[in-house]
Amino acid sequence: HQTKVILKIGILSDFAKKGGAATAADRIAGCLCQTDIEIFRVSSDGSSDSTLEEETLMPSRKYQLLELCFAGTVWGKYLPNRRAKDLCKQFDKLLKRRKPDLINVHNLHGSDWPMELVEVALKHAPVCWTLHDCSTFLGTFYPSNSPRILSHSKANLRRFWGRLSKKPMGNSISAVAPSKWMREEANASYWAKHGTTLIPYPISSDFKNSGCPRASRQALGLEQDKPIVLIISGNLDEERKGGPIVRQLICHKKFRGVQFVMVGQTQEANGLPENVRVLGFVRDQFLLRIMYTAADFLLHPAPVDNLPNTVIESLSCGTPVLAFPVGGLPDMVIPNETGWLAGDTSASSLIERMESVLAQKSYQDLSANAQRAAATFFDERKIANLYQAQFRKIIEEGKTKQ
Repeated sequence: HQTKVILKIGILSDFAKKGGAATAADRIAGCLCQTDIEIFRVSSDGSSDSTLEEETLMPSRKYQLLELCFAGTVWGKYLPNRRAKDLCKQFDKLLKRRKPDLINVHNLHGSDWPMELVEVALKHAPVCWTLHDCSTFLGTFYPSNSPRILSHSKANLRRFWGRLSKKPMGNSISAVAPSKWMREEANASYWAKHGTTLIPYPISSDFKNSGCPRASRQALGLEQDKPIVLIISGNLDEERKGGPIVRQLICHKKFRGVQFVMVGQTQEANGLPENVRVLGFVRDQFLLRIMYTAADFLLHPAPVDNLPNTVIESLSCGTPVLAFPVGGLPDMVIPNETGWLAGDTSASSLIERMESVLAQKSYQDLSANAQRAAATFFDERKIANLYQAQFRKIIEEGKTKQ
C-alpha cells in the first residue's frame, strides 16, 4: 500500500472575498481543503475569517513613498513599471519561502496586478490558471459588452504570451475553464498551445433552500399571492450585467403585478416602480438562501457571462432561472427543466419569454429538477476530486519531462 503524497497548492487571487471571481476561487479552495491538499492563498486584501493560510501581496512602503513623491510629475510614467517589479520581487520571496507544488491562478486584474507575476510563479512551480473571464487572452472581460481594451494593454498581453513561448520557464502553464463556452474561447486564443480542461465551479451542499417559501416571503415582507422575481448583481446599473435591460423589464406595464426583489448596488433606487424592492448588498449566506427560497425564479439579465455564481446558488436552492442563451448559461439552464432561455439576446425576447413563464406558472414544477441538477453538476466533492486529479496530472507530467 502506497501513501498518497500530500500536495501543497498556492492560490493566487486578486481578492480573497470581493467579487464573483473571488467567491468562486474561495469555494474552489474551500472544497480542496476537504481533500489531502494543503492550501495557502495570496491576495491583495487577505481575509480575517478565512480557514486558509493567508498571505497578502501589495506595494511595499518604498514604492508607496515613490508614488507619494512622484505621482502627477514627469517621473510618474515610470511608476507602473516600478510597481510591477516591486510586486514580482515580493512574490518571488514568498514562493521561495512557501515552496508550492503547483500554483492555481485566478483573476489578477481586479487589484491591477501585473501578469509578470505568473512568470515569477512559473520559475517555482507549474501554473494552472482558472479562467473567470476572457482577460487572460482578450485583455478585457468578454468579447462584447465590456470595456474596450487599450492599445498598450493589448501590447502588454501580446508581449506576455510572446515571452512564454520564446523563453520556457521550466514549468508548464495550463488552464481550467468553468464552462464549455469559456473553454472554446480559450482554445481559440493563446491558450490553444497550452491546454484547457473543463471543471465547473463548486457549491457547498449546505447552500440549499431555507425551508418554506411562504415563511421566507413573510420574513422579507413580500406578498404571498403575487409572483416574485429575484435579480442579483454586484452592479445593477452596469450594461455588462444587463442593467439597461432590467430597467426596461421592471418598468414594463405587463409586469406590474410582479414583485421584483433586487440585490446589489444601484444609483436609481428612488426612481423605481412601487413593485420593486432594492435590498442593496447582501453578504449573509442565510439571508441569501431566504431570498432564493422566497423567489419563484431568478432573472439573470446579463448579455454575456461565464458561469455565474448566482445561477448556481439559485439552482441549489431549487429556484429556476430565466436567462439569455449566452456564455456558460446553456450549461446550467436546461429549458423547461432547470429554467428557461430567451430566444436571443434582445430585451424583447427576454420580455416575451418572461411573459410566457408567468402566464403558464411553469416555475411551480421545476424546483426539484433545479436542485437535482445543481447537486449533480456543482457538487463540491466531485469538483474537488476533478481539481485534485488535474493538479496531480500536471505535476506528474512535469516530473517526466525533467
